[in-house]
Amino acid sequence: MTDGGGSGGEDAIDPGPRSLAALEARLRRDLDLLVQPARDWVRPRRHAEHGDMPDVAIVGAGMAGLTVAFALARIGIRNVRLFDRAAADFEGPWFPFYRLETLCSPMHLAGPALGLPNLTFRA
Repeated sequence: MTDGGGSGGEDAIDPGPRSLAALEARLRRDLDLLVQPARDWVRPRRHAEHGDMPDVAIVGAGMAGLTVAFALARIGIRNVRLFDRAAADFEGPWFPFYRLETLCSPMHLAGPALGLPNLTFRA
C-alpha cells in the first residue's frame, strides 16, 4: 500500500494495530463511518397481549447469531432479539467451549467480518 502523499515515491506499509486497544479504535472508526442507515427502517409493532414485538428473532447467540444480528443492525434492523439457552453472561461460544486466551482459527480465514478488515481473524 502506498502512502499516496507524494513523499518521494517511497511505499508506506501499514503494520497494523500494535495493541487490542488500537484495533478496537480502528474498528470503532470503521463502524462510525459505515453503519447505515442512522435510524431503523422497520416500523415498531406491538402485540395486544404480549407487548412490543421484535422484527427478528435469532435462536442461538454464538458467533453466527451475533454476526447475523450485527449484519441486520448495519442495514437498519435493530429491533432484534437473540435467544440463547446458556445462563446470562455465559452466552456465545467463549465461556462454555473455549478457554484459550487467543483465537485458534486459521489466520487465512476472513471469518464473520462482514467486509470490515478490522474484524478479520488476521486483524
